[in-house]
Amino acid sequence: MPADNPIIQINGLRKTYKNAKLPALNGLDLSIIKGEVFGLLGPNGAGKTTTISILCGLMNFDHGEIRVQTKDLQKNLSEIKKLIGVAPQEIA
Repeated sequence: MPADNPIIQINGLRKTYKNAKLPALNGLDLSIIKGEVFGLLGPNGAGKTTTISILCGLMNFDHGEIRVQTKDLQKNLSEIKKLIGVAPQEIA
């Protein structure tokens, strides 16, 4: 994979929780290049956990496109789950 191709590409990601007045994510665009050190920072309620949960296939989203290693998340979820993991702050 060339260095300029993102290993994770998110375009127009939207997620609104049931009964919520505002979306948790409203058109998120994000590119992460292979080898890049990346941090997802923001205040409480900014959509960090929602974004990671969607990226790991733990939660559905309303609209947008996610590609991991050029593979579409919705079409290749089981394959992508083998590539991504998450270590939560607190044990569930």
